[in-house]
Amino acid sequence: AGAVAAATGLTPAAVTALIDRLEARGLVTRTRSLEDRRKVVIEATDLTRELSERYYGAIAREGEKVMAAFSAAELATVLRFIDAALELQSEQLARLKAEPASAG
Repeated sequence: AGAVAAATGLTPAAVTALIDRLEARGLVTRTRSLEDRRKVVIEATDLTRELSERYYGAIAREGEKVMAAFSAAELATVLRFIDAALELQSEQLARLKAEPASAG
């Protein structure tokens, strides 16, 4: 939950509640890590994989065809742009969070 919370900006409690709901619907399983018993490993179930294939399989295969049409250099440029755009958004979000709220 902690790693997902850090990656998504959700609180650990919200992530735990989300995982609880997914597990109740049979979409994920929880097991203890073999390396570190304090950690819990969340894994997709066969049902999740089947649903993912049903709804996203075709678009994933078509997306692979689109990406194959670009050279490695072109993809590196796209990745550099996406990284720069994400960094800009992160910086601006941090700036907005640091500003005091105005009375409107």
